Amino acid sequence: MKDPNQNSQWRLLLGAAAATCIANISWWMQPQIVNDVITGLKASESAAGFVVTTEFVVLALTSFVIARLAHGISYLAICLAGLVFALGGALATLAVSGYGALIITRALTGAGEGAFLMVSTAAVAHVANPDRAYGQLNIVNIILGAAMSLGLPFLLERFGAHALAFRLLATLMAVLVVLALAMPRAERYNPPATSGGHGAISGRVIALACAIFLVGVASAAMWSFYVVLGLRTGLAAPAVDTAIGYSVVSALPAGILATLIGARFGRLNPMAVAMLIMSGAIFVLTYSKDPTAFRVGTCINMAGIYFLIPYFFGCAAAEDASGRAAAIAGGAFLLTGGAGPYLGGSLMEYLGVSSIAWFMLIADAAAAAIFFWLERSHRHALAAAPAPASGV
Repeated sequence: MKDPNQNSQWRLLLGAAAATCIANISWWMQPQIVNDVITGLKASESAAGFVVTTEFVVLALTSFVIARLAHGISYLAICLAGLVFALGGALATLAVSGYGALIITRALTGAGEGAFLMVSTAAVAHVANPDRAYGQLNIVNIILGAAMSLGLPFLLERFGAHALAFRLLATLMAVLVVLALAMPRAERYNPPATSGGHGAISGRVIALACAIFLVGVASAAMWSFYVVLGLRTGLAAPAVDTAIGYSVVSALPAGILATLIGARFGRLNPMAVAMLIMSGAIFVLTYSKDPTAFRVGTCINMAGIYFLIPYFFGCAAAEDASGRAAAIAGGAFLLTGGAGPYLGGSLMEYLGVSSIAWFMLIADAAAAAIFFWLERSHRHALAAAPAPASGV
């Protein structure tokens, strides 16, 4: 006879994995979306970046709001609400042709994706090994991204480039929302008042969210302009798409490595190494126009950020096992998908592409200082905490 608790755990992980993929699905198509808006609507780099910015800012803010207000609501109900907005916005995007209407439909899509983001991050924060669980969700998300990126050249050849990214997003989202509904009905978001469920967000969680944002924003700025940067090296469009596909694939071993390592060496040391390597990759991408350097740099950038993601959420779960901090951390990370494209477009227009590398160096240094402070103060708090009373 099957253990009902084990069945519920598998359904929770399946629902959370599908929700993770829905929340991140537009992320994988950012280079194609930006390029499509530039070529299809004759928009500038910053205007094209603003389309993605709108979707991801709404996504992040929706996740923040739900994490603050959805006390006692089941994760399944949140998924159902997210389904209406995410799928509705994705389908409506296919019917619009103007820039303003596109902004509105992507905002609606982002609202739905934000609901799924909140579910994907909060639902697994209380499991026995959250670092491992977040690593597993990260791997599933990477597999989806790799399949999308590697399949894109074939789809471009078969169906043409016009609005392909939006058509692919709507099709995959229709499948994923069904899987997300596997989330057990009994699972509810119940942050206790002692963890801030009805009060202000703690300063430590805000600091953590800021550090995650700083690390991710420059990486996201580069990612959203991979197509533009690849064409700048002299590569043909199919070769650029293939290089992007390989860069996504490179994130898979990095995600697996993060899952295997976990927190056995602490979180700060592997995070610091990954941030240092990523900064070097960004300098290569911005200063070199060599095709090989482009291919290597894109792979390192993607591998680094997806190595870091489980550690971001692991830090959040350590701050608050209710899932609220994880939902805020997830919103902060996906917010980089909104700020990154606009930041990247603006820096490229006004200061040159190399300015992104210097921005990331400064941002990583600030984030490393925040992570160091959080880990050090967390260790001191654990050492000073009294032993639990007998029977507790």
